[in-house]
Amino acid sequence: MGKKLKKKCCRSKPQCQRCPVPFLLKERDKARRKAAKKAAKAARKAAGKAAGAA
Repeated sequence: MGKKLKKKCCRSKPQCQRCPVPFLLKERDKARRKAAKKAAKAARKAAGKAAGAA
């Protein structure tokens, strides 16, 4: 987060450079991808343990 963000969006068109909306959306998507990656890794690990036990 290199630049100073506003506390709320002023709804200008086009969005100003300090608008928090695109930043928050990007961070939400990044967190969603990270959670999906973690879940996939856990699923692979569980599948590996199940295959090894069989």
